[in-house]
Formats: sequence, C-alpha cells, structure tokens
Amino acid sequence: YKILSNLMGTVAPGPGGPMGPLIPGIPEGPRGPGSPLIPGTPLTPCGPTGPGRPGSPAWPVSPFGPGKPGCPLGPARPCSPGYPGFPSNPGRPRSPLAPGSPGRPAGPVSPLGPGRPFSPGKPLSP
Repeated sequence: YKILSNLMGTVAPGPGGPMGPLIPGIPEGPRGPGSPLIPGTPLTPCGPTGPGRPGSPAWPVSPFGPGKPGCPLGPARPCSPGYPGFPSNPGRPRSPLAPGSPGRPAGPVSPLGPGRPFSPGKPLSP
C-alpha cells in the first residue's frame, strides 16, 4: 500500500461546497425585576432654639448732667509732598547714517537738440 501511494502521489483537495444557511441565535430573554429599595434611616427632628445671650448693660448716667459740646474740628494738615520721580532713562545714541550710493551717470545728449516744452493741459470740465 505504501509503494502504491508513493507511485500514485497525494490527492489534492477539491473545491469546497457553498456555505450553508445561518443558524438563528438564541433570543435574549426578558430582564428580571430589580432589587427593592433599601429604606433610609428617619430624620431626627431638631430641638427647640435656645435663649439668646444677654445684652451688655447700659452706661451709667453722669450725676453732673449732660456734657458740654466738643470743640470744632481744627484745620486739616497739609498733604505731604510726594516722592521725587525717577530720573528718565537716557535714549540710545543715534546710529550714524551710512553714506548714500553714488548717482547714475547722465544720459547722452539728444542729437536733435533740446526738446519742446510741455503744452498746458485742457481745463477740467465742471
């Protein structure tokens, strides 16, 4: 059998068949009831408000009667002079200007002589 299989060679697998139908899944069941609420502890009622602190005693009345009126206010003190200002910061010195580039040389004189003067333009229409 081994010699025959060596002579015949191995058999190549054939093409696969078409895919079969999908099997429907198991539907999800309904959800169960939630757990009941745990009741909280009842609130304790507040007690009655206590009495307030006693007020301070009144000043004793002078046996000499009411006092004399006070003196009028004196003149106000003059304002103190302000601090002297800081000295101003001196500016930076100017940088010297670089020398200008030399001008272009004059063009050649026209052989026809000097040109005609410009004619005055027309006046602007209103």
